[in-house]
Parts: sequence; C-alpha cells; structure tokens
Amino acid sequence: MLDVFTGCGLDRAEAMRRALASDQGRAQVEAEFRALADQRGHTPQVIDQVWEMVAAFGAFGFCKAHGVAFAASTYQSAYLKRHHPAAFTAGIMAHDPGMYPRRVLLQDARRMGVPVLGLDVNASHTTWRVERIDQAGLIRWGLRPPLVDVTHLTDRDVDQLLTHRPVTDLADLLARTDLSREGLDDLILAGGLDTLTGGRAHRRSALLHAHAEDLARLAAHHRLTLAQSLHQLEEGAPVTVAGRRVSVQTPPTRSGARVVFAPLEDRTGLVDLALFGSAQQRSAAAVFAGGVLLARGRIRRAAPGALPTVDATEVRPLEHIVDRHGESE
Repeated sequence: MLDVFTGCGLDRAEAMRRALASDQGRAQVEAEFRALADQRGHTPQVIDQVWEMVAAFGAFGFCKAHGVAFAASTYQSAYLKRHHPAAFTAGIMAHDPGMYPRRVLLQDARRMGVPVLGLDVNASHTTWRVERIDQAGLIRWGLRPPLVDVTHLTDRDVDQLLTHRPVTDLADLLARTDLSREGLDDLILAGGLDTLTGGRAHRRSALLHAHAEDLARLAAHHRLTLAQSLHQLEEGAPVTVAGRRVSVQTPPTRSGARVVFAPLEDRTGLVDLALFGSAQQRSAAAVFAGGVLLARGRIRRAAPGALPTVDATEVRPLEHIVDRHGESE
C-alpha cells in the first residue's frame, strides 16, 4: 500500500512499515507519507483516510512475502496434524519444536490418539520415527523416540547399538558392546531396556547388574563391606562400601549446618551414607552427580542397637576408580 500510494518504492515502503512499530518512527513516517502523497496529487481527505489505515496496520503488519510464508506453513502444518498426526509430531520432535516443551507436544499427540511408545534398544533409531501398531486388527501409528536423545549416550554408543542389535537381554548387550558407563546408565533409566529386563520396576536391578563386574573388582581390591554385613561391625569401625546412589537429602541440623544423606544400594541392600562438614567439601560433587559410588568412612549408630550409618570421609565415582578396561587403581 505504501509504495503504490506514495510512489516510494518497495524497499522504502518496507523500511517505513518497520518504523511504524515505535511512536517516534510513526511520527517520522507520517511526515514522509503525507509529503510524498501530496506530491502525488492526493487530496488531504484521502491522505487522512489512508494514513488512518496505515497507522492501525503498523501494530500488526507484516510484509506480504512474510505473511504468505507463514500462511503456507500454517496450512501445511494444519493439514498434516489433522490427517497424519503421528508423522506431524515426529517431524516437529525431530527438529526445533519452538516455544513449546517436548512434553507438551507429546501430550498433544496423545490427545489426538497417537500412542507414544517407549525408548527401545532394539527398535529406536537416530531420529523420531512413526511405527505401525496392529492391535486386534486395528492399524494405528505410534511415535518411537530416538537413541540420540539419551543424554550421555555418545555417537559411538549409538553406532554400536545399531550395529549389534537385536540383543536378547542385558548380558547380551554387555557382551556385544562397550558402551560408556554414563550412556549405559541413562539408557537403562530412560527405559531403553524395559522390554528386556521386565519394565520400569526392574530398572534399578538392571543398573546394579550392569555394574556387577566392576563392583566385584572393587570388592576384591578395596575389601568392600556389603550392606547386609554392616550391622556386624562395631561403632567407629572403618569401612569401605560401594553401590548406586539412590537419592540425596540435605536436612538442616539444630545448629543450622546441613548434613548430606545419600543411601547407596549394592546387591544385598541399602547403605545409609552421611556426609558432615569437611567431607561435604571433598565429596559433595560426586554424591550429587550420582551413579555408582565408592565411599570410605566409619560406622556410626544414633543409639546402641540402632541400624548403622556410614559416616563418610571420602566418596568417589566409579569411573575414577576403575578405568575403561576394568582395572582397579
């Protein structure tokens, strides 16, 4: 409109349109608009009417090419979402989903009747995919998340999984691949082995199984005490324990100082680990990072006959103790 009415040309008209977004710019554009329109022979009444439309347009206006681009992509997206919702969602999940978190997009897909399948070491690929589901003769299309979305699974890890699958169980996976410890842990926690290990309820057992060999080496090298044997030790006895960190709590004490409680789980049960004072400065980072940890400390009981707690003096992650070849320090 600006270029036709004032004869200013498309490039200048676009610059004037952009300037309409601010009060100062609008005043400058109005002065230029009225001068150019007057030179073109338009009457003051017509100039006033057109300017009123231009000023109102400035609050939301786009150039025509911009508007067409948005309209085309909106129409195409609406069509795909209506007629091919699984493929549509796979596409936006594989690329930048924009302002909406992925959980919102997946919930929207579920509302459209699209099954969101679990991560699966034998079925997931390198990108979000549409997967055919046949349930009692009813054909549906579901979404399968990719292996590359697992946080610590490296490109090398993914290549190994794609090359050596299908795997039959966790032992088969460990025999065929040399995944990074963090990648294997995240794969299990994300449900990638649920179909092999028995589902969500068995993930913790799978994690301990995955690290069983390393823990056995640690036990031989560091003379580990298992959770089931801690009650046999006397107050103040030195002890070395290892296991997967279950959780972390930091309640304040009466003095205002905080204590870090972090139970570890080995194959026989739970070890109640506590870090006070200087131990937190040395080891809190390892405890909060999680994973399989080795801790040294002393047995402490709140009262005679109470269950033992390990008052930790040092905690280190497994990967700092056992190298990639499984050799202890």
